[in-house]
Amino acid sequence: MGKNMTKIVTISNEVKFEDVSILWGIQGLSKYIPDCEVITYTQDDLKYGRVDRDSDSLLYISAIGHAQHAGRTTKYIKERFPQSKIVGLASDTSYYIENNLGYQWKFSEDVFLHLDLMPQYLDVFKQQGITTDLWRWTISDKLLDTLLPLGRAIDYDRKKYTFIGVYHPDSITKGYRKHLVEYIRDHGLSFTRGAGSGHNDNNLEDLWEYYLDSWLCLETSSHNDPKLNRLGTQKGFRMGASIALGTPAVADNHPNNDTCLRCRGNYVPFYDFDNLDTLIDLGKYYTDPAHREEYEEMILIQQSWLKDYTIDKQLYQLLQKHNLL
Repeated sequence: MGKNMTKIVTISNEVKFEDVSILWGIQGLSKYIPDCEVITYTQDDLKYGRVDRDSDSLLYISAIGHAQHAGRTTKYIKERFPQSKIVGLASDTSYYIENNLGYQWKFSEDVFLHLDLMPQYLDVFKQQGITTDLWRWTISDKLLDTLLPLGRAIDYDRKKYTFIGVYHPDSITKGYRKHLVEYIRDHGLSFTRGAGSGHNDNNLEDLWEYYLDSWLCLETSSHNDPKLNRLGTQKGFRMGASIALGTPAVADNHPNNDTCLRCRGNYVPFYDFDNLDTLIDLGKYYTDPAHREEYEEMILIQQSWLKDYTIDKQLYQLLQKHNLL
């Protein structure tokens, strides 16, 4: 694309949870790219055609589905921004999106670079001639700077939940996740799914309070659809927010977690997906006052990793890697 790229186009989902978790990271690229302007359109802008053609916009970045939720396709984006290279960010299980929201993929050949959360899905895009790579759904520089001060001083007296897992209420009423939550409670530990819906909340301040009330963030690779449990969906934004707030994460030993999380040694404690006694052991170990020093050291190590893997920094490095800058 050359060195004259000055504009990045992206789409707002108009839901605070989505914008805070993804959009801020894309907008943050303006800090890393000289003379870069990030232009944000809303879904209504797309839906009602309030998007001007702009041949100078050389990069379009969006979470997969944002344009389609406005009744538009990637073909429409390409027509509006003919000189653009479209970059898609997967923010859910790709198999689920393809099989249940197939219209989102109708014009996937227009996508130049697809960034996925699932290593085993990369070949699917390569077979379509789409360049692909892995990314980790964490949090933006901006949100990291917002949350770090809130969790700087650990208040052990307020902690009342062993685990927090910020899921939609419907996603823990069946299958593996239902069993997971019941198992935790049946063994004398506590669990909260966080405030509101866990997804589309506009009052995120309430959500942060639940993290501060919790000892450990539960990064389970399970999906609410029992058929998709073994696919290894990622909950990266929630894990990133939790770490920033001083509530460290634990994760199951799915290969996808292993790929994404072992990038700085064994900084995240792993439990066995098929043996939840190992999760109970972790809960008991890290809530034991005898292990406070180890608990606090784990927080610092995880926060150090998070600072290096914010969305902004990841995207900047990936765009450089694929010669888009």
